[in-house]
Amino acid sequence: MAMWDNTILQFHYLKAWALLIPTSLIKLKNTLNFYGLKEILLFCKTIQSYSEQLSKLDKTIRRMIMESLGVEKYMDEHMNSANYPLRLIKYKEPQSDETKTGLSAHTDKNIVTILYQNQVKGLEILTKDGQ
Repeated sequence: MAMWDNTILQFHYLKAWALLIPTSLIKLKNTLNFYGLKEILLFCKTIQSYSEQLSKLDKTIRRMIMESLGVEKYMDEHMNSANYPLRLIKYKEPQSDETKTGLSAHTDKNIVTILYQNQVKGLEILTKDGQ
């Protein structure tokens, strides 16, 4: 088995995120050649730990929301049905002639979205009625 085949298996078992799972074998080999396996595996471990902490925070927030709505009897069912996608997005700085939108319009399908921002504070939310 080639080195990158073993790496794909390691990524799978480490639950590496979409950021690190290229869409083709050629891209995977290029990623490995650029960063190195050791650095990628360390990054995966760090992201896994970060994801677990965010998952705990999300559960706490959702539990508080459900309790405030008086629907505690559905708590276990809701908590067991949830998954925790972690999306890492780095926005490029827009050029002066480009739109200032970093991410196209989308809807977060979960109850809670935890956003870790830098000093730019660029998050804007648009309601369904355009406000």
